[in-house]
Amino acid sequence: MTTASDSIPTAAEALAHWGYIYRITNTITGRVYIGIHASKPSETWDGYQGSGTYLKQEQDSYGVNSFTKEFVEWVESEPEAVTVEAKHISAALRTGPCYNSNNAYSTEPLASDALFHSFAFKASFRPTKRLNALVNTLVRQQRDADSLEEKRRLQRTIEAHLLALNLKRLRQATTQRKDRKP
Repeated sequence: MTTASDSIPTAAEALAHWGYIYRITNTITGRVYIGIHASKPSETWDGYQGSGTYLKQEQDSYGVNSFTKEFVEWVESEPEAVTVEAKHISAALRTGPCYNSNNAYSTEPLASDALFHSFAFKASFRPTKRLNALVNTLVRQQRDADSLEEKRRLQRTIEAHLLALNLKRLRQATTQRKDRKP
């Protein structure tokens, strides 16, 4: 995997922040993956190559040398990381092929009931902590939104995440099992 040399975080920068948002691009297909990673003193920038299921499958198929990794943004906490990651995933989904298309962290509006329920189902497998962080951030954004249209869009996305949390609770109560860690 190659990295744009002007975007490689230094060890000192990594230690000064909770973590970062990164983008991995398949140079053959153009498909991107947006992720978050907590800074670790013992880990080099190139040492972490992403964790998405589809991304890993493609890295196995195309070889890691067919991918580039770019630094996107520093974050100061895990809740901030989840929110900033969702913002970048939403932008990536608007611009082209994205490994995150099934990620269910997007903050984009959900056009139909079928998409709404599919989104909620997929999101229900995400960690509760991350879903709660997104809901809290979306509620703050809704409170601060200027237009009624933006408030409605955010409400629909909040409802999808709340449904995901309820689906998760129901699944766990029914099966008496917690979801596996990602």
